[in-house]
Amino acid sequence: MRTTPTALVALLAAVLTVPTASGQSETAELDRLRADNAALRERVAELEAALFDVRSTLSELLRSITLGQTSRVPQRAIASGSSDPTSSPDALLAMLRDRYERELPADGRTPQAVRPWCEQHNAKSLGRVTWLIKPMADSPAARSPVHTWVRVYDELTGRPMGSPTEIPLPARLVRTISTDPNRPWLLEAELAPSIVFNIDRPTPGVFDYPVLIGPYAEFGLTLQRAELRPASEGTAELIDSATSPMPPSDPGR
Repeated sequence: MRTTPTALVALLAAVLTVPTASGQSETAELDRLRADNAALRERVAELEAALFDVRSTLSELLRSITLGQTSRVPQRAIASGSSDPTSSPDALLAMLRDRYERELPADGRTPQAVRPWCEQHNAKSLGRVTWLIKPMADSPAARSPVHTWVRVYDELTGRPMGSPTEIPLPARLVRTISTDPNRPWLLEAELAPSIVFNIDRPTPGVFDYPVLIGPYAEFGLTLQRAELRPASEGTAELIDSATSPMPPSDPGR
């Protein structure tokens, strides 16, 4: 039988418009793979967030051991956290970490998202603060002559307000503190966050220094118009009493 051109065109059109079973199967498989890939990405983001939390905890422990504080200050002597972010460097860090976690979803903490977040929260003055501080006699070397390691204490109880912190101060105040490292001081200054975006730090690392707020965001602070004056008489004794180890219990009682 002779096939006309019109019949051939009609046959070809019919073949092209009818999906084959193999084509449908490939489409379904591709959709399944895409769904699996999306689920794996979400799971990886969750695991990375959990890993960051674990590394932060381990880094804080290592940093405390390095500074020689673990055996000196019993847990009972650490002041409970304050809801006021200006009460201490640790309180400011806690506030920034809370905002980081709330404003950046676990699967969205990319360099492209973290950089503008750092810029948004950076250098915003939180007002003038007064901190009771004491230099750390056995601290690591500061990163520059205008930085020094101190610990902030509660003025009423003498208990530490978190871990030792490296703070920026004018060189003249660093020299003043170094003249009597065992003396507590009252530091007054204008406090503001100083967050550094670091594309090379998605995780804390071994010692977490500088401390990370979250992936790619390093914690820091500025203290503008800082002034220093000696703490009142008896403050050193109050701190020593609050941070001294508890006496051993009498097993016979």
